[in-house]
Amino acid sequence: MFSVNVDKLTGMTESEHHSYSDTVDAIIKECDKNYRIIATHGEPLMAFKLASVIHEKGKKVIFVDADVSEEILSLFVAIRFQGSSTDYFQEDEAIHDLVCKTNRKNLDIIFTGETQEFDKADILDSEFSDFRDCLVEQYDYVIVHTGDNYDIAAKCDASVILLKQSDYSEMSAESKVDFLDSNGCFVLGLVV
Repeated sequence: MFSVNVDKLTGMTESEHHSYSDTVDAIIKECDKNYRIIATHGEPLMAFKLASVIHEKGKKVIFVDADVSEEILSLFVAIRFQGSSTDYFQEDEAIHDLVCKTNRKNLDIIFTGETQEFDKADILDSEFSDFRDCLVEQYDYVIVHTGDNYDIAAKCDASVILLKQSDYSEMSAESKVDFLDSNGCFVLGLVV
């Protein structure tokens, strides 16, 4: 099992942390026990910060980078290891072999892995359901960064859209919410 220091990924200004904290309080109030598997769309680092702040609230959290279009987080921490979410769907790896521990107890990660030869069609409904169900037995919250993979997002309990201020417009936000809703994704809200 690998371990990684995530302090650089979770660094925030005081104002930014306060904003995430307010968002997480609302998510926990709305979701606790009902919506524990949350898909995130948008910026992967924002998604990880969201997971980190949920963890700070005393919750056991695993962040799953399931954006098979690119290997974002593994590039930021500059590591390669043998297990990843794509390995689970391609090679039937055991979940405990995929989990990367962090320097924060009860905050774990499953990285994307090799994406060049991975086809998101490789993720079968039953495989993702088994994957998801196994994680939710072990963690209070499973935060799944899906990128633009709405098929995976629809298999989660709820979704959160994360946008940088520079990417936000009311029209684009409404469009994203409508698109997710029409694809079976219950949208909890939008974070800018």
